[in-house]
Amino acid sequence: VTGDHIDINLPSIVQKVESAQQFINSHRVFGISLFEVMQRDEEKLKIPKVIDSICNCLLQQAIHVEGLLRISGSIYHINAMRDTIDCGIALDFTQVEVHNLTGLLKLYFRLLPEPLIQPAISRTLFAIDLKKTEKLRENFNEVLVQMDVYSFELLKYIIKFLNSISLHEAQNKMSAANLSIVFAPNLFVMSSINATDAINETFKMNNFTEFL
Repeated sequence: VTGDHIDINLPSIVQKVESAQQFINSHRVFGISLFEVMQRDEEKLKIPKVIDSICNCLLQQAIHVEGLLRISGSIYHINAMRDTIDCGIALDFTQVEVHNLTGLLKLYFRLLPEPLIQPAISRTLFAIDLKKTEKLRENFNEVLVQMDVYSFELLKYIIKFLNSISLHEAQNKMSAANLSIVFAPNLFVMSSINATDAINETFKMNNFTEFL
């Protein structure tokens, strides 16, 4: 510093900022494509490690909690956890309030650049008549296998997770129907602007998720 003059090395500052941003991007989980997360996952799991950790924690410690996945958590704490994870800092999920943890799980799916079940797949699924039970499972499978491998594996995982919760409906009050209502909007994206069409789409999303 000379007098009132401050000697600032701008190239050095810019380099440090860029390095910090690169570090964050290399650990970021939320808001980026599933493909990108899975490609850099050193453990080569079939789903993102953070999703596996959250779901296992919930199944082991909170499966009997009434309103699991239905009751909202603190947006402030959920966003703080997201930012922490995206900075590459591991969290002990066993110490997280249960509804904040379920909120973090749902946030992951909402922030995907594309919904887990993409619009083209959704339209084909919605065209299947659920009342015609003959070969219904076969028809669904024919559509779902068109998903990319990472999305398909994550969908199978999350449906199995939701089914495990529904098996404890007597304690947590979350039936398959209730779970489909609260979780389906995180798997699909609404394509209709018209209110009537939007209601119909919501009905189909819920029914499809419950069927799975």
